[in-house]
Amino acid sequence: MNQKNVTLLWKPLMKNLSLCSVLDYIVEHNTSENIVWSDYIENDTTYTFSWSEDIHSVKILAVNSIGPSSVNCILTLSQQISTVNIVKTLNIYPMNSSCIIMSWILLPMDYVVTFFVIEWTNLNGEEQIKWITAPSNARRHHIFDNFILIEKYRFSLYPVINEGVTKPTIIEGFSKDGIEKQHDVNFYVILPLMISCSFLLLGALLILQHRIK
Repeated sequence: MNQKNVTLLWKPLMKNLSLCSVLDYIVEHNTSENIVWSDYIENDTTYTFSWSEDIHSVKILAVNSIGPSSVNCILTLSQQISTVNIVKTLNIYPMNSSCIIMSWILLPMDYVVTFFVIEWTNLNGEEQIKWITAPSNARRHHIFDNFILIEKYRFSLYPVINEGVTKPTIIEGFSKDGIEKQHDVNFYVILPLMISCSFLLLGALLILQHRIK
């Protein structure tokens, strides 16, 4: 079985939503070979481990002065499910330098999506990978960041189902059809303005001509 390095990234609750500060994190492992172990992470939100089993589940617990959290995130990694592609199309539409729209269409399937993970990174720099989650019923999502539209970005969409994380769909750069559609929108906005201005100009000329007479 091929061995892969997996890096977990997570975000703690915002201070206004958490009851107390987190001291440490615990990552619990459970494999299809019935091997169970835990690793303690001191005040960090990244963790890398090796994955070679057919199925490998990880649970992240937050620890404070009272003890570990009772409601936790569980993520399942499956060698078989990681090769399953359920995304038909993926497009990236730039709105402006601070907002990008990602839209996607799923293939017909029997799986139930629990949520999506969206990743993006600037390929021209050394920025860390940024990510957000989207609900299971989403088919488009706004991504807010400081984008440099002339530079190249990589966007990834990970559908997560009950059985595990499926194969990601990756796109580099912005969708050309998205830019063209954006141009079409601008054209349709400008066209009524031009027509309105023409009518205003024609009306002004008629009034001026009437006054001269």
